[in-house]
Formats: sequence, structure tokens, C-alpha cells
Amino acid sequence: MTSARVLTFHIDEDERLGLSDALDGVAQMFVGHSDFRGLLCLEHDSTRSEIIVITLWDGQGIHDTQEDSELARRRIAATTDLGVSSKCYHVLRMVPGSAALEDVLAEALSS
Repeated sequence: MTSARVLTFHIDEDERLGLSDALDGVAQMFVGHSDFRGLLCLEHDSTRSEIIVITLWDGQGIHDTQEDSELARRRIAATTDLGVSSKCYHVLRMVPGSAALEDVLAEALSS
């Protein structure tokens, strides 16, 4: 079964560079885990940007990485000086698109 860990928080414009660095570090922590399926970071632009970070896991990955995820949450919270909410969800359905997720994310990051 696929699971998702979701972090939500708000961030000011001047904190974005630190957030990018923190997310790169978090991704490196997880990329070697065999059950890791991806990381997606979403932003809703408003007075203070709302950020949602989603990591996807198969098997026991979401449980096996609990300690690393808490460290990741603290790293991200340190860049924002705000609280970061963390929740885990079961993924009921995920329908892959016609393009590989890696290609879509690479294109999004380059723009």
C-alpha cells in the first residue's frame, strides 16, 4: 500500500532560498530508501505563501523513515521560524499521467 506524509506551513518570500536548501537535504535523506516514491512541494501564493510538501512511500517506508522524517520536519521548520504540521495518509488512488513524474518535476523545477 502506498502512503503519503504531508507537511504544511507558511513561508515568507525571503525564506524561500533556505527552504530550497532544506528540501534538497531532505530529498537526499530519502532517495536511497527502496520504498521512497517521490517528493512533491506545492506553493499557494498569498500574503504568506502556503507550502505543502508530500513524500510518497510504498511498503513500510513511511514507518521505517519516521525518525528521518522528524529530523526533516525540524530542518524545514528551522528555515521558516514557524511550526510545521505533519500528517500521514493512506493513498487510496494514484493515477500516473502519460509523462514520467521525473520529467514533469524536472520541467517544473527548471521554470
